[in-house]
Amino acid sequence: MRGSSRAYEVMDDVADAAKHGALRNPQRNSTLQLSALCEFNQQHKFRFIRNVLYINHSTHGEVDFIQTARDAITYCNARLAIGIQWSSTLKK
Repeated sequence: MRGSSRAYEVMDDVADAAKHGALRNPQRNSTLQLSALCEFNQQHKFRFIRNVLYINHSTHGEVDFIQTARDAITYCNARLAIGIQWSSTLKK
């Protein structure tokens, strides 16, 4: 199924890197990074918005883990004809 979906490829690479560490093909290597998003106002007060998990992929760059996982699940569901009646909504 590689080559048909960017999201599937990225998630496949994340899983392999998590299991094996550095991969033989350096273009498939990835790491995960957690960031906290906050906003500040004129009075120097801040408000926490949310945590974001990013994938730092050697080929595809920085991508949002949740969005990529959603797209990979949607692709697998359609490609494998699993028939799961599921639709996702990501709140911003």
